[in-house]
Amino acid sequence: MDNKQKGCQNCGGVVKFSPKTSSLSCDYCGHKNLIEQIRHPKGVEVFELESYQTEAFDEQQIDAVTIRCNVCSAETTLGEKLTSKSCPFCGNPLVLKQSRVKRLHKPHYVLPFAITDDEALISFQKWIQGLWFAPSLLKKRKLKKDKFRGVYLPCWAYDCDTVSDYKGERGDNKTHWTTDSDGNRTSETYTSWTKKQGTVKHDFKNILAFGTQSIPQEDLNFTGWGLLDLQPYNPDFLLGFETEVYEWTLRQGYGGAKVYMVEAIEGYIKRDIGGDHQTISWVSTEYGTVYFKLMLLPVWISAYRFKGKIYQIIINGKTGEVNGDRPFSWIKIASVILAVALPLYCFFGPESQEFQAFFADLVKTIPSYYDRFLNYVSETLPSKF
Repeated sequence: MDNKQKGCQNCGGVVKFSPKTSSLSCDYCGHKNLIEQIRHPKGVEVFELESYQTEAFDEQQIDAVTIRCNVCSAETTLGEKLTSKSCPFCGNPLVLKQSRVKRLHKPHYVLPFAITDDEALISFQKWIQGLWFAPSLLKKRKLKKDKFRGVYLPCWAYDCDTVSDYKGERGDNKTHWTTDSDGNRTSETYTSWTKKQGTVKHDFKNILAFGTQSIPQEDLNFTGWGLLDLQPYNPDFLLGFETEVYEWTLRQGYGGAKVYMVEAIEGYIKRDIGGDHQTISWVSTEYGTVYFKLMLLPVWISAYRFKGKIYQIIINGKTGEVNGDRPFSWIKIASVILAVALPLYCFFGPESQEFQAFFADLVKTIPSYYDRFLNYVSETLPSKF
């Protein structure tokens, strides 16, 4: 990944990629330097995994100057003529003399930034205002746009056709009604099981496996990336931004993609079985030829401190969607839960399905605090009135 500086065609000043455009902007004279874009005649091309590793390994590599953070271990590329730099993921000052030349797979495609730092700030503010159970003080906080760092993340994308044979059982809920001597009717629900077997096929496309370990993978599960706007790799799109070096290799990325496929295939089998309940006793999956591409995807990264704790924010550099850490207001959570749960507790009782279903559904929206909150409620609410 080449982050070498480039001179303006008009004045020779340093230029950087301008989001939402196809040009490099010069901060000195304002001139727009157009980026030459090359479209592959076949559109977005993919590469066969096995043949790529055996035939094209050497010719598809590039040399890049990289530096690793001593605090969070993130490794990013290093531009020319830098006298100082801080880690875009944790903000720690980097020791430039620890940089090294590293041989890397050359990316096939890059998804250019389409969101500016001003728009990233607006997206963050809207996200904060829309958070449920967020502390009131947090919603009053103001974050400056210079706190956002634009980073291209390495991402492997895999395609694979699968054919899965399976055996299992389908469970259908049925109701049996009985009438006593007084004419009162009662019902009993039971599950009727039947054996099922079959075959499901699925064509997996663009299974994403990010090569970063600096950001939790769940924070990168955005609704979409707009991959139709992928551009053939051109280092001009990287100018003015930082690029992380992949930690997951091509093989490791495929391992993560295969885990995703296994879980997805289980869901497809259950859908094929049908009914109210499904069990799977045996699955045999044949994986077809695996194809892949290496992409650089854009994110804006920032962090804010609230009551002594640092929370990381990730903003999709293409769509503006926001993911990340956030604090909760226990006062607001407790107020809402008690306001609704207490009447249910009093009216139906603690063993009722209504009370237990409401309580589980609401509190499980915050899984990491579920057990702690259960203990709190069990100690606070009496077992009987």
